[in-house]
Amino acid sequence: MKIVLQNSEQDCLLACYSMILSNFGKDITINSLYNKEMIPPDGLSVAYLKYLNNKYKLDMKVYRIKEQEKVFQVIKKMKKPIVIHWNFNHFVVVKSIRKKYVEIINPEIGKIKVPNKEFLKHFTGLLLTFQPEKGFVKERENLE
Repeated sequence: MKIVLQNSEQDCLLACYSMILSNFGKDITINSLYNKEMIPPDGLSVAYLKYLNNKYKLDMKVYRIKEQEKVFQVIKKMKKPIVIHWNFNHFVVVKSIRKKYVEIINPEIGKIKVPNKEFLKHFTGLLLTFQPEKGFVKERENLE
């Protein structure tokens, strides 16, 4: 999976989405995912995320973990990477969970290891999983 950094404050979910696509073999830049007519100034909407999932043939599921003591138990069972809501205003990618820390890719700063206790302070309980659907095509974007 390629690490994709956001271009602006509103691009965190697009950067995460670009990383998820690259994990499945489709390398698409944030600029190619961005459509000014469909994305409001305050960031990506659920409707636009559905549009992207339909366009790129990804199945998305949304989960909410309400009990903090079950967070690691639930996330460990999920196929990684996953996208999580962070600090109620940001999205990051969870790459793996270890015994004492969670490896995340924060589109603001890159890959970091967050101690479990610290992770629980920032994770809002909302997470998104993605899987390729029938018709998903691996490809590299032509950057020329």
